[in-house]
Amino acid sequence: TDNEKVIFPENDYFNILEDYLNFKDFPLNVPNEILIFYLSNYLKKYITVVLSGEGSDEILGGYGIFLRGVHDFIKIFILKNCPDFFSDEIKNFQIEKLNKLYKNINFSSIYEFLYNTYSVFTFKEKSFLLNKEILNELDRDNFIIDEFKKIIDKNENANLYDRFSYFLLKFHLPGLLLRLDNATMAASVEARAPFTDYKFVEFSFKIPFKNKIKWKDEKFQLDAIIENARTISEHFDITKFILKEAFKNEIPEEIYYRHKWSFPVPLNDFFNGKFKDYTINIFKKKSIFYEFFNYKNVNNFVNEVHYGNKGLKTWMLLNLKLWMEKFL
Repeated sequence: TDNEKVIFPENDYFNILEDYLNFKDFPLNVPNEILIFYLSNYLKKYITVVLSGEGSDEILGGYGIFLRGVHDFIKIFILKNCPDFFSDEIKNFQIEKLNKLYKNINFSSIYEFLYNTYSVFTFKEKSFLLNKEILNELDRDNFIIDEFKKIIDKNENANLYDRFSYFLLKFHLPGLLLRLDNATMAASVEARAPFTDYKFVEFSFKIPFKNKIKWKDEKFQLDAIIENARTISEHFDITKFILKEAFKNEIPEEIYYRHKWSFPVPLNDFFNGKFKDYTINIFKKKSIFYEFFNYKNVNNFVNEVHYGNKGLKTWMLLNLKLWMEKFL
């Protein structure tokens, strides 16, 4: 195939973001929505319709770390309810690995585990950032956990892997499709997502999960007993196995064996470097945003060094603040 590399002008990221907000009635979904918008404007020179891969991860086992969370939850459940099931040595390994990924493994239910896994901000962070009046209305995010419960319990007779996949289909995918539609249509390009064809989606949920994420061999499956989802995914197993097998003779080996790669924006570098002053100045400005958020705590939060997913959290606050000031 003929491929062309498109270089995004990163110095213009926030200028483009502020312009793009004019096309939306609500805040952006994710940081790479700006990249899709930019790419769509580039594509408009040559085409008016483009195909995109949204849906394949959700229905064919592409989100390995998230889905292998089921593996972790089962271990947490056994540790809590059957303390003598594993030897002390294995238990200690498991607890160390699980705490490393989840920080806290005292989950009361699968729904609370799902909330912890999927959420960007912890409730403790929300308690720090939000004003007390707003915080009181959140009821410790129980309303979110209740929504997760409704989705997970919709197929209560299915195994947990399929129930987590269904959650991705019903809760996660709509946001990605909205992102795709907004970013492409803002450039007058029509995006189509063939993996979301309803017949294909229905068929995909008849495929056994073991054919979507496949263990590399029995040894890796046994080794997974003492590892967490982040270590397991794509090191001990193969994600989207059935899709990769279907196109094995059509794609190069380096693509077939390549680990999942997101559409990243270097947010930590942005907020630690070239956009640090821009960010500080945005949050110093008092506005309607601070009717909901604590001025002092938000500014302390965004002024700290960014690492891990701290950049994403600052971006989410910045995105919301810019949108509120523009439309509220």
